[in-house]
Amino acid sequence: MTEQQAYFIKRLDEIAEQYKLTKKVIIFLEKYNKGNNSYLGPHNEVRNAYDHVMKMVTSKNDTDEVERQYQGAKSHLMRAGHDAYELLCTNCIYYINNTIAYFKPSDIKNGFPDYYSKGIRAKIIEIQEGLAGYKARHSGDDKVQDLETHDADEAHNASDLEEAEKDFSRCHEFSNQLLEYSNEMDKHVSDMSDFREERIKKEDKEAIEKETRELEERNRHKQNKTIAIFAIIATIVGAVIGAVISAL
Repeated sequence: MTEQQAYFIKRLDEIAEQYKLTKKVIIFLEKYNKGNNSYLGPHNEVRNAYDHVMKMVTSKNDTDEVERQYQGAKSHLMRAGHDAYELLCTNCIYYINNTIAYFKPSDIKNGFPDYYSKGIRAKIIEIQEGLAGYKARHSGDDKVQDLETHDADEAHNASDLEEAEKDFSRCHEFSNQLLEYSNEMDKHVSDMSDFREERIKKEDKEAIEKETRELEERNRHKQNKTIAIFAIIATIVGAVIGAVISAL
C-alpha cells in the first residue's frame, strides 16, 4: 500500500465516523417527527457528500485531491447533521410552545414552576434567536439541489469545514437542551392540567356569583324604582283627595 493510499483510507475512515453521527441524528429526527413530515434537506446534503467521496475514490493516489474532496464530503455531512438538528429543534420548540399555550401563566407557575424560575422560557427564546441567526447567514443555501447541480469539484477549504463543525456542535447542544425541556414539560403536563381545571372551576364559580350579584342588584333597582313610582302616585292621589275634601 502506498503512502497516498494509506492517507486515502485514513480520511475515508474519518468520513465514515462522521457519517455514523449524521445518520444517527437523521434517524432520530424521523422517529421524533410528530407531524409525519418529509425532510429533503439533510438527505440532499448526504447525497452531495457521497459525490465527494466518489471523487476521493477515483483520486485515491492524489493526496491533495483526496484532502480537497475529504473537506467537501465532511462539510456536507456536517451540514446534513446540522440541518437535521435544526429541524429537530424547530419541532421541539413548536411542541413545547403549542403545549404551553394551552395553559395560563398561573397554571404553568403552579404546575411547572421551573419553566419560569429556571429560565426555560427565556432559554428557548435565546435558542430561537440563535437558529434565526444561522438562517440569516445561510439564507441562500436552503434550496434542495438536483444531483446535476452539485459540483464535486467545488472548493471546500478548511475554514468552511471549521465553520460547519461549529454549527453542527452548537445545534447539537441546542437540540439536547430542547429535548430535555420537552421531556421535563411532559412530566408536568398532568400537574398543569390539574391547576387549569381548578382555576376554571374557580373562575366559573366567581362568574356565577358575579352574575347573581348583578341580577340581585338589577332586581333591587327595579324594586326601588317601583316603590318610588308608587310613592309618587300615592302622593298625587293624596293631593287630589285632599283637594276634593277641601272643596266640599
